Amino acid sequence: MAIIRRTTRREFLAAGASGVAGAALLSACSRTRRPGEGGTAPAPLVTRALGRTGLKLPVVSIGSAYEPES
Repeated sequence: MAIIRRTTRREFLAAGASGVAGAALLSACSRTRRPGEGGTAPAPLVTRALGRTGLKLPVVSIGSAYEPES
C-alpha cells in the first residue's frame, strides 16, 4: 500500500509565495521599454582621487545610506 504524505500549511504557503514571486519577476523582466519612456538620465558616477597618484576611483556605497559630498 502506498503511503500518502500530506502537504503542511507551511509548505503550501511557501510554494504559493514562490509562485507569486516568480510570476512577478517574469512579468517585470518581460516588459520592453520604448525610447523616451520612464525614468531620467542616469546620474554621473561619483569618483574620488586617491593619495599622491591622483587615481580616480568610483565611490561605492550601500543604497542611499551614504551620500557623498560634491
